[in-house]
Amino acid sequence: MYMNKKKRKIPLLSQAVRNYYLIVNTCLLLVFGSCILFITMKILVDRESRTSEIITEQAALSINSTFDDIIAQMVSFSSHTELITQIGRKTLPIQEQLDLERELKTVLKKTGLFIKDIFVVGDNGYVFSTITASGMLPDYDYWSQDWYHEAKSTEDKIYIRMLGLHPQDFYSSGFPVTSSKETFSMSFALQNARGNVVGALIYNFDIDQMAEILNSSTYERNGKLALLDENNVVVSQNDHRQLGETLVLSDKILDAMDENKNGTLQGTVNGQTCLLSFQTIGRNWKLVSYVPQSEILRHAGSMVVVLALTLAACLFLNLLIASQVTRSIRKPIRKLTENIQNIESEHLVLEPNGYQYQELDQIAEKFSGLLDRVDTLIQKDYKSQLLLNKFRLYSLQSQINPHFLMNTLQQLQTEIVYGNVEVSNDIVVSLSKMLRYSLYHYEAIVPIPMELQYIRSYLELFIRKYEGELRAEYEITEEVEQYYMPKLLLQPVVENCITHAFQENPENAVIRIEVKSEEGRFRFFIKDNGHGMSQKQLEELAMDINRPEVDDKRIGIRNIHQRIRLLYGTSYGVEIISEEGSGTCFILSLPKIKAEDIAEGGERRSQ
Repeated sequence: MYMNKKKRKIPLLSQAVRNYYLIVNTCLLLVFGSCILFITMKILVDRESRTSEIITEQAALSINSTFDDIIAQMVSFSSHTELITQIGRKTLPIQEQLDLERELKTVLKKTGLFIKDIFVVGDNGYVFSTITASGMLPDYDYWSQDWYHEAKSTEDKIYIRMLGLHPQDFYSSGFPVTSSKETFSMSFALQNARGNVVGALIYNFDIDQMAEILNSSTYERNGKLALLDENNVVVSQNDHRQLGETLVLSDKILDAMDENKNGTLQGTVNGQTCLLSFQTIGRNWKLVSYVPQSEILRHAGSMVVVLALTLAACLFLNLLIASQVTRSIRKPIRKLTENIQNIESEHLVLEPNGYQYQELDQIAEKFSGLLDRVDTLIQKDYKSQLLLNKFRLYSLQSQINPHFLMNTLQQLQTEIVYGNVEVSNDIVVSLSKMLRYSLYHYEAIVPIPMELQYIRSYLELFIRKYEGELRAEYEITEEVEQYYMPKLLLQPVVENCITHAFQENPENAVIRIEVKSEEGRFRFFIKDNGHGMSQKQLEELAMDINRPEVDDKRIGIRNIHQRIRLLYGTSYGVEIISEEGSGTCFILSLPKIKAEDIAEGGERRSQ
């Protein structure tokens, strides 16, 4: 049953121009917009990074200044031997306690904005605080608290320590700080003259006041500024939201904080991508400022809207321009196509102008000229193809050029002059065999032994000419006796060896001809021990022989290769193997042809 196939719809040129114009311009606009957005985001991130770094650095300087003042006061306090001695005594009378308290009030003063109070706690039960006595619980057990034991620790010979968050339950109800709130402290282990720890000097920080300072340093609505201890626990934060919680940081941030004292980078904080800056505070504590990426993107929102509106306007303008371009092209092209469709087979005439555009007028003019020449070109091409094979065979049959013939006759004359009758006779016999084979055997396909005998005669003339500097070796399988091959295939290859491999000046030169039988084919190997070819020369020759054109100036290897392929297909032909300094090998691959395979006229019968 016959079914009509649906014809593929081919787009119009005007439509293709419009579509390509829109696609290219849209892509360019999108790329341009993406670049602008990328640059804008990079500028915003760089600005945020720098601002965050400056804010963190300034806050860190303020906190570090307080810490440095506290450390200086702690070191100064440790030099008061009498005070340390009094604190280290097992019992301390009331009067001496009062004297010590007056002395401590003189020595110990609040340092910086963040200090709430200062404790001196001795193992002998003595407790001093810069807070009034009414603000402290009278019977509070300081000596059982973990933070007190940590304050007294001198492990690794470290006397000054940062104490993490701990309760403020030592204040009385009359003091305006509830015990539910926590604080963090800086401590100094006090030692007596014998080097024994007898108590601790403790500075308690006002977390609320520090949070206000940190909050005033933040510059983004959702930005955070927090002080972390060595375990990344938040000990102070601008909004108190995560106080006492561990800040979950990505491995990238943790590695950077371990390796550097400060820095700015992007990573995840509590599972949210943030821009984070950090500064090292005191004993490996970190002051971190982090801003969510969404906060940074919020600043770019207005830019994205403006950019989107600009792109939309540009796309609309592109559409209008593309429509106008399409209309200006479609009309003259339609006129040209209609005129072409109206051409009659008897009158191949096309109006060559009036198509609005110079290019279309030129197309019409060229097309009209082609119509006049088409029949002539067809006939010419047809005749050329008929003559091609005859020309190639004629070129091959003309390989015995006058230069070779004149050299041979000159050699013959020399031998006659010197009276070498036997040598002269051999030259005449060899030359006559070659001329008879070349001029009188018109068959396109001849027995392989006949072709091999011809090449032997050809080489004998050169062997005599070069007086022993050239040798010929043969290794021929006996199977060739009953097979045929195209005429005059080997002589151009041998001549190529003498001319190019030995440059017509052989020394200890050898040309070896081998014929090997393979399944369904013979392979003829013509090898020389000449100069060989470089890889570049070999590639150029390979390209040259695969060109199908006939070159009447170079009718050797290329014509042989193309003749074999023309007769027997692309699986046969000439292969070249060469290495510079190691000679060259030409391999001719031919099918096995018997007498019954040859059609009248000397060509091979179609299988």
